[in-house]
Parts: sequence; C-alpha cells; structure tokens
Amino acid sequence: MKLISCGYDNLILVLENNELYTQKTNWIIKQRIITVAHGYRLCFLTDYLFAFQPYNKEELWIFDNDNKQRQFQCQKIIHVKSGCEDFGTFFPQQFIPNKRIFLSKNGNYVHLIKFLDQDDFQVKQQIDFEDQCIYGQLSTNGDYLVTWDNKSNFIQVRMLQEQQ
Repeated sequence: MKLISCGYDNLILVLENNELYTQKTNWIIKQRIITVAHGYRLCFLTDYLFAFQPYNKEELWIFDNDNKQRQFQCQKIIHVKSGCEDFGTFFPQQFIPNKRIFLSKNGNYVHLIKFLDQDDFQVKQQIDFEDQCIYGQLSTNGDYLVTWDNKSNFIQVRMLQEQQ
C-alpha cells in the first residue's frame, strides 16, 4: 500500500506501508521528490501513476513509476487554466475509476479530465468560477459534481454528460 503527501516544503513524499512484514503499521518513506513548486493537491490514478497540482502554475504534472528503478518521475505535463493564485486548499483532487474521469481545481477553475490510458489525457471541461474560493466533490459514481463558491454563494449540482 502506498501513500503520497505534499506541502510547502517543495517535496512530494511517497510512503509505503510494510504491515505485511510486521504486526505494526509502519509507513516508510520510499521516495522524496524535490519539486520546483509546492502544491496542495495530488491523487493516485493507478498504483503506478499520480497527478500533482503545483501552486500558481497552469500545469498539472503526471508522475509515473519507472519500472527499472521503481521510482516516480514526472512524465507528462497537462495545461490547465488558473486565473489567479490558488489559496483554497479544501478541494481535493478526485479520480473516478469506472468513468476514468479526474477532477482537479486550480485557481478559479475546476477541470474535468478524461484519463484515456497511461500516456493520454484529455481536458474535457474547464469551469471558471471567477473566484478562487471554491469547494466541491464528485459523487462516488462520478455522475454529479457538487460545488459551492464564494462569488455565487450557492451550492451547485451539475450532472455529468459523457460525450460519445
């Protein structure tokens, strides 16, 4: 089992649980990834792939596990809009495996990204809330996006309509 963490120190930590080997739950740092920017959001897409949203950049970094060295490295950068500095930390990234939809907030924008395969991502929708104070989450099945933003001061529910 793996866990990833990021913070203001420009580090992404990859931790592994070795409870299979002992009776205790021990998390061991397996990798320290030094980045050029700190970030608030990261999310596993598969056991060997995760996304990281660096602070104040219009980029989403995709890290892949190099099978030879068993280390994560940034393999892809996806352009995402921001519109402002992102001070809202309470909007987690989210991946819905059965729909292969990935949700990521950056600044004023919430992005819905389709995960096509290991190397291919497609930004399907970018919603501009015109304010960086946005909170939200996809429903468990990925059918609905529920948000609240400071500008409208309303809870909004959007239904996902998949294009064929």
